[in-house]
Amino acid sequence: MNDHENYIQAFSHFMRSGDASRLSEFLTNGQSAEFLSIYRNGFYKACLSALSANFTCLTYALDDADFKQIATAYINLYPPSQATLVAYGMAPNMSNTKEANIPSLPVFLQQLEGQGPELALPWQVLSDLALLDQAWIGTLNKQNTNLVSLAQVQSMLEQGEDLSLIPFLLIESVSLVNTEFAIFSQWQGLRFQGEGIDRLQRAGQNILFWQYEGEVQAKLLTSAEAHFYQTFLVTGSIGDALESAAQQDASLDISVLFADLLNASLLKLEV
Repeated sequence: MNDHENYIQAFSHFMRSGDASRLSEFLTNGQSAEFLSIYRNGFYKACLSALSANFTCLTYALDDADFKQIATAYINLYPPSQATLVAYGMAPNMSNTKEANIPSLPVFLQQLEGQGPELALPWQVLSDLALLDQAWIGTLNKQNTNLVSLAQVQSMLEQGEDLSLIPFLLIESVSLVNTEFAIFSQWQGLRFQGEGIDRLQRAGQNILFWQYEGEVQAKLLTSAEAHFYQTFLVTGSIGDALESAAQQDASLDISVLFADLLNASLLKLEV
């Protein structure tokens, strides 16, 4: 058992550093450790491909050399801890990683501000782009259940039910992204039309992501709408969220907001 554990540690050290000296005792008949580079090259290639797929906009916004440098630095510090690379680099709640202290790639990019190399785009802009990519992928992979339709709500009203007592919840695929830069429209152009980024305004935005009929939807929110969704996600109470949002913005039309929720299939019933 000790030999096995020592081998795993030596092999892990080699994969991360390229130093094969600790593996020499496990090689027989004078075998060279050079052939092990095949495994190391394959490991990095797979990790780079996973990060490229999960954070597509970074590959568009950066040249190949800069992306590979950043991605390799992340891989060296935070190698995969799961058997799958499907959600590698994403937040723990999206990747099911057991190590909550491992930062996602968007957080890692924030940490590089002031420490990483000088790039054409600010590190926070890159982090914002990665956050939006992460939300898009995470939303795509979620499964919604017990959706509430407009017809169901109309039936409830016809039966005289008090909607304020109905335990509505937000569907599983909902996520709220807060960016530091006004980058949402440019992220859309970059990801879906291959357009470049040419306007940078340091003005925070709140973007709602959800899945509708198998496709990812995204919407830029007003401050009142963002407050509503933030409160709803925290409390799980639509009544508290509506009341809190109305208190923040007296001009907010609660009936219109509720209709928007129904039309976008954003609500589910608690089982």
